[in-house]
Amino acid sequence: MTKRSSDIYEAVERLRSRIVSRRFDDWWAENAPRLELISAAWVSSSAPLHEVAGALASSPTAAVVSARSEGRRGGIIECEVGDLPAEFHALRDSPIGEVVAVGEGNKDLGIVFDRGPVHLDSTTLPWIKRRIFDEWVTELRAKQQSIDVRDVMRVPVSPRG
Repeated sequence: MTKRSSDIYEAVERLRSRIVSRRFDDWWAENAPRLELISAAWVSSSAPLHEVAGALASSPTAAVVSARSEGRRGGIIECEVGDLPAEFHALRDSPIGEVVAVGEGNKDLGIVFDRGPVHLDSTTLPWIKRRIFDEWVTELRAKQQSIDVRDVMRVPVSPRG
């Protein structure tokens, strides 16, 4: 890496640190709930819904296996709450163990069997920092603004240009 490249890299890292430190608390307060991890099961059925709901509530994974072996649709979803597909949004606020209508036209049933918050640790923190910075860059692009890292960080430019 050349001296100039190194200077620019360091300037970008300082900029990233500054942007993230200014935005982190507000970003975390707003986004932590949608980063919650969720595990859910869903099945479709032509049987009476109360029968399917009982099977789903007693053993979600067994209900999915049963549905699939009978040629019906079903599956397990594991993702961040904010990344749930639209047809499963009813699961976002659903408590663990409650069977709710999901799927296109609410014709299927789903149940959350585990949920938990994202913890700030050595794995998640760098990812969150990148996400905050990337969102800031996206905002700049949407406003059709640009920045010169040297101006923002007051990094001296070497005489070589």
